[in-house]
Amino acid sequence: MENPFVGMDPFLEGKNWKELHQNLLGNFQKQLNLELLPRYSAQMDFYVRIDVNPQENQRGVYPNVAVVLEDTTVPARDEGVLTADAPTIVTPLPVPTKIRIPYLKVTELSSNRVLTVIELISPVNKSGEARKTFIKKRNRLLRRNINFLEIDLIRRLKPTVEHPIVEVADYFATLHRVAPPNREIWVFDLGQPIPRLPVPLLSEDGDGVIDVQRGLNECYVNAGYRYRIDYTKKPPPPAILPEKMPKIP
Repeated sequence: MENPFVGMDPFLEGKNWKELHQNLLGNFQKQLNLELLPRYSAQMDFYVRIDVNPQENQRGVYPNVAVVLEDTTVPARDEGVLTADAPTIVTPLPVPTKIRIPYLKVTELSSNRVLTVIELISPVNKSGEARKTFIKKRNRLLRRNINFLEIDLIRRLKPTVEHPIVEVADYFATLHRVAPPNREIWVFDLGQPIPRLPVPLLSEDGDGVIDVQRGLNECYVNAGYRYRIDYTKKPPPPAILPEKMPKIP
């Protein structure tokens, strides 16, 4: 069954995100290689980030990050035995966790020159020191004349791009283009289709194109999310206004 949302499905921002992240990048890779080979190649690579607070940053991405006691009523005490009160919440200790993050790089094959890096933003990229590291990495690539396309399909946590239009949107994509040097921003909300995005190549060849919405819809069907997601429950945070939620059959 197809994606019941016009654009991004917010239910995919939770425990299914890790799988979707890699599948969606794989879909982008296929789209680009069908379009750009044999002169250019889209290749998947990985880097590792240390998440110092995975229970907070990855909440909903990995299961069992917190166990909330539903019944917080304090039981009657046996006056003859001294016992501790039950905690309100039990969470794992914030043990730093290594997270392997995939990304795409578009390369001109004859020179092996990387022209554009494509990142699908992960929750860990949007918080604390890892966010600062992500921004430093982006700036380092731009100084090396490598274009940087980032796509954020996660509503929670602080965006990696600071701009008033981004702060009020549910989702965004930004292309940091080195020639001419500018920043192109697309914003879209829940219930709006995800825009098609350019991928800079050599100047004489213009741009490639990623159809993000098509990729998401194909991944949705291929992974069988309609049968795996319980749409009677609330989606991962932040909360969604009732008028933004479509009726899901």
